Amino acid sequence: MRKKLRYRLRSVVRQREIAAKWQHDCEHLPLVDAHWPVYQALHNYCDRALCHYPDLVACPDFGSKIQWLKLFDQKPLLVTCADKIKSRDFVAERIGRGYAPTLYATAERFEDIDLAALPNTFVAKANHDCGSSEIVNDKRTFDYLSVGRRLNAATRQVYGADTGEWHYQHIKPKVLVEERLVTKSGGTPPDYKFHCVDGIIRFISITIDRDTNTKKFLVDGEGNKLPVVLNTNHPLTQEFELSDCFQETCRLVTRVAQGFKYVRVDTYILEDRIVFGELTFFPRSGAYRGEGQRALSRLLDFDRSTFAPPFAGRSAAAHDVAINTTVTDGPQQSCDPHGGAVSPDLDDHINGASP
Repeated sequence: MRKKLRYRLRSVVRQREIAAKWQHDCEHLPLVDAHWPVYQALHNYCDRALCHYPDLVACPDFGSKIQWLKLFDQKPLLVTCADKIKSRDFVAERIGRGYAPTLYATAERFEDIDLAALPNTFVAKANHDCGSSEIVNDKRTFDYLSVGRRLNAATRQVYGADTGEWHYQHIKPKVLVEERLVTKSGGTPPDYKFHCVDGIIRFISITIDRDTNTKKFLVDGEGNKLPVVLNTNHPLTQEFELSDCFQETCRLVTRVAQGFKYVRVDTYILEDRIVFGELTFFPRSGAYRGEGQRALSRLLDFDRSTFAPPFAGRSAAAHDVAINTTVTDGPQQSCDPHGGAVSPDLDDHINGASP
């Protein structure tokens, strides 16, 4: 009971702090009332996940710049490119077809997909979120009901509402089934995430050995290793060589990333094939820790003197799909001034008008 009361008191204090910060930031940034829902959401999220609010004026670190982009880079194209189905056409327009995983099926519900028409191995996921991927190694033996329940639940969520990732809320949720990418030895291929500013590759996060002991390392746009880490959950490694397709992948990524203040272009490089996975605009929702993200922030030198207006498109809630937007006010990741960070499982209900 005391812990729950403490969480609720912190929630009240947080809202007052955010309202005061809004007034301060309005003096230095082109904030308008339409920004308030995203502003409130991202500040709630940062306090819960990191125990501090982002500095949107100075933007001294990687995370603060991601929060700045949530507010001031609300371009309609981000909605299209964040959609894991529609983004395929965008990439094809930039570099031609043949670079996406084979798409087997799309549907509004998992049970509407013809399982008999699918290959034995595939990946199923929602098109409007992060983390809903279901890897099926053998369609004859996988738990059809459990996978279906999880994917259908994912399509009923307005993903990103509690983190200020506004663009996901404007994507009509669907389930897609696509090719599972494997190397010739049957493993998961190396994952190359290109962080780009205005079409220029600033740095690349490379992940290897996902199936065993995940390792990451960072390189600059020329392939030179950087002595920093962005995600502190995984150690740096020196035991990897760049793919022979690296330079060609860089050339293609540069074409895809043109015109965006910032975009992370996610790719996989197999032995003889380059595959584009997705386009990400707010990686990890900006919740990074450590000194590495401060050093890498200097590479995210996008123009902060120009601003896109708040997006006013049709939200996913307007689509004829059952959307669950209820968020329980209870134990959550919060910065208790006396007790530090606590559980990240639940989030505050975000509502109200700008102060």
